[in-house]
Amino acid sequence: MNLSLHEFSTLLDRHGSNLDAWPASAREAARRLVETDARARRELDAARELDAALAAFPAHVVTPGLVTRINATRNAGNASILDSFLQWLTSNVWRPALLGLAPLVLGTALGTLTPAADTDNAWVALDASALLLDNGYWSDDSDE
Repeated sequence: MNLSLHEFSTLLDRHGSNLDAWPASAREAARRLVETDARARRELDAARELDAALAAFPAHVVTPGLVTRINATRNAGNASILDSFLQWLTSNVWRPALLGLAPLVLGTALGTLTPAADTDNAWVALDASALLLDNGYWSDDSDE
């Protein structure tokens, strides 16, 4: 089997710089190509440098919490639009705003649902407030 430089590069990307780990059918052809072609030799040297640099980094331990977070993120993409909207709406950012709007919505609903005041009773309320003001209950103390 003879390898072209493109095939060699593809196999190098797939199997790494250790030619002994390559499939047996391509191993000898790769060794022959490296012996005869300077570009193949440079690519193999670059791959060996990359493998050495990657081997210098410590392996990360995967904690169960990380696995749970990754699975939750992956499963969140399968949620319906309504579920996504409710999740966004109840996030920590919007909770204070929703709590602040709750009295406004409740007051608007109660004001809308209560029957309109009778006009005769409205005049009685105005007369009562006028009497309170005239009798000095709400007088301005600055005039004294």
